[in-house]
Amino acid sequence: MALTEADICAQIESLGATVDRGRSTDKDYVYAVNGEMMAVIKKDSNPLQLSLRCDPNLAKLLRSRYESVLEGQNLNKKHWITVLMTGQLSDQYVHDQIRHAYEETIKLAKDNISHS
Repeated sequence: MALTEADICAQIESLGATVDRGRSTDKDYVYAVNGEMMAVIKKDSNPLQLSLRCDPNLAKLLRSRYESVLEGQNLNKKHWITVLMTGQLSDQYVHDQIRHAYEETIKLAKDNISHS
């Protein structure tokens, strides 16, 4: 079963991320945790485009392994990936990457607090 935009939004929200209304546009949902961006969903895209915060080493590996994983679109290419939801990646793998993005964002938020 292919994940829908609603499925992905629900999973992101279940982790505690919220739509950042200040950064979201009529074309994108931007999700944040403690003020740090975690994910961007391009609304009504075909295929669905999901950009996620990602560990730089993992991002490089994923981009080399999967043609549906690209550099973050309009984001820091080192720390973000964009997943084209073409079916190349299993639903579970996408869920795992969403959880990874959440964990990376929490880590970043903690680092920013400790450096304040």
